[in-house]
Amino acid sequence: AWYYSWVYADPKTGDTLYLPNVDFHKSTDGGRRFSEPEVPHGDNHDLWIDPDNPKRMILSNDGGATITFNGGSTWSTQDNQPTAQFYRVITDDRFPYWVYGSQQDNSNVAIPSGVPGDGIDQTEWHAAGGGESGWMAPNWKDPDVVYAGEYGGQITRYDHRTRQASEIMAWPQLADGHATKDL
Repeated sequence: AWYYSWVYADPKTGDTLYLPNVDFHKSTDGGRRFSEPEVPHGDNHDLWIDPDNPKRMILSNDGGATITFNGGSTWSTQDNQPTAQFYRVITDDRFPYWVYGSQQDNSNVAIPSGVPGDGIDQTEWHAAGGGESGWMAPNWKDPDVVYAGEYGGQITRYDHRTRQASEIMAWPQLADGHATKDL
C-alpha cells in the first residue's frame, strides 16, 4: 500500500525490522530476508515498539489494534475494543434509531442506537449486504430492508426478516479484476 509503508527497527537490535503493510513483514537479518508472521488482521498501518522492551508492541490495522508481549509470536484479539473505520454512515427514523455504516475491510453494519440493558454489543448488530466502500440506504417504509453498495457498482438488497441479501445491481457483472479494454 502506498500511503502506509513504513520500516520500524527494533530499538535494541538494529537487525530486526518490521514492515507493516497489507501483510506484516519481519526480518531478523537486517532486511536480507523477510517472513510474514501471522497477525489478526490485514492492512497494517502503524506499529509502536516499546523502547525498553521491544517484545512489547502495538499494531494498528483496519480492524483496530492488537498487542503482543512476545515479539509477535502471538497477538491479542481485536474483539476487545469498539473500533472501526467507517467510510460513511446514515440513520433511519425508528426509535431508537438504527445507524448503518460501511466499514473498512469489515463489511457493513446495522446497529441500534439503544438497547435494554448495560450497552450495545456485537449480538445487537448485523451485517446488511453491500460492502466496505458503499453507501447504505434503509427503506423508510420498511426498516428491515436495507440497500447497500460496494465496489464496481454492486448493489444488494438485505431483508433482516429473512437475513438474506440479494444482488440487485443494474448490470450483474462485477468490474473488479477486469482490464479497462474488457469493460
